[in-house]
Amino acid sequence: MSLKDGRNKMSKSDPSYSSRINLNDSAEQIYQKIKKAKSDHLTNISYDRAARPEISNLIDIYASLAGKHIDNIILEYQYQGFAKFKQDLAETRSFILELISLNRHSCFKKLKKHRLP
Repeated sequence: MSLKDGRNKMSKSDPSYSSRINLNDSAEQIYQKIKKAKSDHLTNISYDRAARPEISNLIDIYASLAGKHIDNIILEYQYQGFAKFKQDLAETRSFILELISLNRHSCFKKLKKHRLP
């Protein structure tokens, strides 16, 4: 879902570059985008897709990347606030995308090596 509107999907056609994470984004770009991602006016972290779509979207992203259950994420961050949660989400997201990028580069090297003349 979009980092700017938790009710809309993340899309490269969205005119706002900060609404999505691109595979070629640097760790700093990812951190800045997640730091600025829309949450809401409440200060606690809770999951409610209908009432709090933005923070629920970020929790979904974190759960899928970190392999954690949503309830465990809420327990871990319920008293720490958005800053710590977003920092950890950005670090996890950056790490996963770095692994994908390394794997992608490795695949391209192998393809170049084995290309027929």
